Amino acid sequence: MRKARARFMIVTVAALVTGCTTTMPPSTFVHIQDTTKTGWKSIELREGLEYEQAWQILVDTVAIKYDIETMDKDGGYLRSAWQYMSGRDRGVGQVYTYGRRLACKFSPDRKLLQVKTEAYYEVMHYGTVRGLDSAFNQDVFAAISGKLGRTTR
Repeated sequence: MRKARARFMIVTVAALVTGCTTTMPPSTFVHIQDTTKTGWKSIELREGLEYEQAWQILVDTVAIKYDIETMDKDGGYLRSAWQYMSGRDRGVGQVYTYGRRLACKFSPDRKLLQVKTEAYYEVMHYGTVRGLDSAFNQDVFAAISGKLGRTTR
């Protein structure tokens, strides 16, 4: 009972000192409760673009900005490593970690590329929130579809 009361007092005092008890992720972060709903966005490959060339363009495009963690040319799958950022949360004043990554997979017929991004925001003692970063999402799709695609949907 004493430990619980002491813990409650510490949290209460911390909330009063910081003036806020809610974390404040970057404005581009979109919280998605069910991360299976982030979905894959499809990019139709340009007419006449062979898989070998499309694969190399994808690898080159991703590798310019992101570290590649997983790459399987035969399976048509590529995933970047997590990109991490950290700082002090504007809401609770605690240190946060913010991570983003992307994944790409070609359809079995190699005429379509599917791309998905993920993000998470974590503040010590406040847990992890999963979702996506809208600016990162837009940048990734624009860069990849600009090099490989004719349309995005």
